[in-house]
Amino acid sequence: MPTVPGLFLWSESRNSVIRSSGKAKYNVMNKFVIGYDLMKPGQDYNSLFEAIKSVGSTWWHCLDSTWVVVTNRTAVQVRDYLAPHIDANDRLLVVSCDAPAAWREFDEKCSNWLKTNL
Repeated sequence: MPTVPGLFLWSESRNSVIRSSGKAKYNVMNKFVIGYDLMKPGQDYNSLFEAIKSVGSTWWHCLDSTWVVVTNRTAVQVRDYLAPHIDANDRLLVVSCDAPAAWREFDEKCSNWLKTNL
């Protein structure tokens, strides 16, 4: 496969095992891409950004209107959790994501987060 400078492909499954009372159970965290269009210029959306940060255990925000979160919630639960923080005409998208994933031209911090969490 040809190499393209600044292009990265990551593919590795990650599941953690939790032991409780001697029994192993899998703790599979969900990973979601959250995208939005905020339709009112000048609105204060800080509560939305704080809600996105708190919806899961970790988050990534290296694109303007796109976040990635790792959470034990479902897509519907994430959407419903964020809905009170946007206006009625704002658009919100919550989509499941996982490895394999590909990206290009992110700095080391952004790229390392993706490698670690997807």
